[in-house]
Amino acid sequence: MIFIREVLYKIDKRIYFILLCCASGLLTLVIQKKLVGAEVYFNTYGDQINSVLLKEAISFHEKWQWISYTLIPIILIIKLSVIALCLNIGCFMTNLSIGFKKLFKICLIGETIFLLPGIIKIIWFCQYQTEYTLSDLIYFAPFSLLNLFDASQLEKWFIYPLQVLNLFEVLYWLVIAYGMKIVSEKPLPKTLKIVLGSYGTGLLVWLTFVIFIQLNFS
Repeated sequence: MIFIREVLYKIDKRIYFILLCCASGLLTLVIQKKLVGAEVYFNTYGDQINSVLLKEAISFHEKWQWISYTLIPIILIIKLSVIALCLNIGCFMTNLSIGFKKLFKICLIGETIFLLPGIIKIIWFCQYQTEYTLSDLIYFAPFSLLNLFDASQLEKWFIYPLQVLNLFEVLYWLVIAYGMKIVSEKPLPKTLKIVLGSYGTGLLVWLTFVIFIQLNFS
């Protein structure tokens, strides 16, 4: 928790944002190079797709995968802005004075937590589960509710919400609430209530939207 206070007051959010983008990009690169190789595609689709077509698909993916790296800062800005806006509305509704910029920085700090699942994924598939398919990578969600079920037996629309509801998401709520506590000097239960009421509601709306899209296009 001392780390949160130090970053809030001593590190410029632009520098932290660049560092976070670099860390996210590095994790994506390692996952692409170490985990998502041609062998994984053949293990997953070898019995379904002609080998020539599959090789062409892999080549196409490798050629254009750089686009995913350029999208990282854009996706982060959109995500953090939307969450900060939800929190800003929650603060307004509860008469708590915290500016949008401070909320954005708090969300930025909290976003660091979501690097951990990527690190765990790399360690897990490099050290423990060395034989896997693309589905194993996609459905891998450490410390999530999905681990309580067999993903292959679930409806597709049910998987994403179970992946999102995980320990890291809870830690994210706590970090945001603690950051808001620091800048507002209000009790943690009060700021946590605001987080659950605003960001929690926004997350629920997002999950509902994703489920609706999946049901209508499946």
